[in-house]
Amino acid sequence: MSSDAVAVRSDAAAARAGVTAVRSDAAAVRSGVSQAGSASFADRQVVEQRGDVVTITVNHRNTQRSTVYLGSKDVGFFVEVHLRGSNRVKLHLNTYRTDGSPGEFLRAEGGSIVNATMHTDRLSHPIYTGVYLVNVSVGGVEQDLGEFVLQDRSMAASSYVAPSAVDVADEEVATVLKRATERERVARGDWAVVRFDASGLEGAFDPDHLHGGASAEGIAVEFVKQETNANQAAESFYASESSDVVVKPSLDDDQVVVAWDTDDVDLDGRRDEYEVTLRLDREYNALLDADDDEDESVSTRVVVAADRVTLNNGHDIDIPPWESQFTVTGSTNLAPGTSLSVRARSTSPAFLKQQSATVGTDGTFEATLDVSDVERGVSFSVFALHHEADDVEATLEASSAALVFDNQTTDGTTLLVDSVSLSHGGHVVVRTSDGTVLGTSGYLDAGDHDDVPVALASALSANATLTATAHFDTDGDGTYDAKGADEAYRENGSAVADTANVTLQRTTTTATTTTNTTTATTATTTVTGSGGATTTPAANASTTQSTVRTTLPPGVEPLPQPGFGPGMALVAVLAAAALAARR
Repeated sequence: MSSDAVAVRSDAAAARAGVTAVRSDAAAVRSGVSQAGSASFADRQVVEQRGDVVTITVNHRNTQRSTVYLGSKDVGFFVEVHLRGSNRVKLHLNTYRTDGSPGEFLRAEGGSIVNATMHTDRLSHPIYTGVYLVNVSVGGVEQDLGEFVLQDRSMAASSYVAPSAVDVADEEVATVLKRATERERVARGDWAVVRFDASGLEGAFDPDHLHGGASAEGIAVEFVKQETNANQAAESFYASESSDVVVKPSLDDDQVVVAWDTDDVDLDGRRDEYEVTLRLDREYNALLDADDDEDESVSTRVVVAADRVTLNNGHDIDIPPWESQFTVTGSTNLAPGTSLSVRARSTSPAFLKQQSATVGTDGTFEATLDVSDVERGVSFSVFALHHEADDVEATLEASSAALVFDNQTTDGTTLLVDSVSLSHGGHVVVRTSDGTVLGTSGYLDAGDHDDVPVALASALSANATLTATAHFDTDGDGTYDAKGADEAYRENGSAVADTANVTLQRTTTTATTTTNTTTATTATTTVTGSGGATTTPAANASTTQSTVRTTLPPGVEPLPQPGFGPGMALVAVLAAAALAARR
């Protein structure tokens, strides 16, 4: 600090105001504007926490010099700072170092400090919380007033996990946290990320010294393994002493991120638990009183477990014959956002399929692989790269089908398919030559079926050549999907089908007129007695003849009716002629 620091005037007004008054001409005083230029604060109030760095921005206009006064004698902290710089100068006040000289706790950015003088006794501790007045003058004329506010510090800790692919060392803190997920559980190989929301550390924090000693200003970040053997000391290490730990402070945002690469963790069992602590040692940290009962600390937990990837719940995969691709679902304890390469691999026949999948926030993922160019009946391995031990077997199921659809005669409402054999169940669909669906069978289970009826949606009106085709029930709903979702069985690339000539049954009708004839006859009864023969007519004698209408199949002639053959017809004719002659 310069020995020719500006002296504080002793007049009462300056003492009461806590600022240095410099006399000037009356016009300048009345206008409040110095003939040498002006200065102002970018922010009239700056809020920080005790131990942090307060930044006061001074804007110069038509001048390169100004004087800034920090605090006042009334609060026991009063510093006069002479600045040089054009336009904008930032004055940084490290509140943690205010127990030293101005040269230790003041720094300029965008300009320089010409000299600084402390007009109160040197402090034995960093300045306390409270409101501190600041003002700026040019050429002895006050230009602007403001204040900085120091609040109490606070600390909190939380655990996160980030994918191993995140470049923690080169990424900004905000980016690391954006790609991380808040949780304690970490799969070995991922980043265990601890976020400390800690204010008041900016003035003392050194990421290369976090062991809690004097050179670290009493600040420590320590990992301590839990549940160690009774006769062994707890395993522990400091963040600044491990090559697997990256410390990323963002002190302007009151944050410190500590990321631990767990790839080399040697697990004792299924998992290991660690407590991660940010601690301020009362012996070495100036923000704490040495006679405090205990250190100040905040902790969070990290649980490291072996990495795990499970495909299809550990079950093998059967790919139906109608599918040319399949979807693999999985779950893992790897960090959400992790990219996995899901693969299908076979050596006979030789092929390799792969698709990327991203782990979701719930630990699940899925990938769809195209196997349209792989022959049916082949089995192969499905796995995630670097997790081959957790593979499952997938099989491209082959299908078979056969049906016989013979020529037949029908009444036009129902057809019969002679035999059907389906490896995976399904339906038989009957179509016209132009592909119009006439009818479908009910659902047929896998296996053999005989005389399968197919009801037609509308009756046939003429003979036709029809095709019966075997179809899968791909959606498993038990009904045929006419829109094409239920694909046809295929053999050598062609649909399994058969064609039949269907004849519509003809109806022949033999009509006989029914005649009801009532013939009135006079019947006589002859009585022979002594007086001779007497004839008596009989009243209302009648005869009724009925004829029945009969329908016969084609080619079948009607049979003669009993009593009415050709011979009887001739007799009837002759009898009628004789009767006419008598008349």
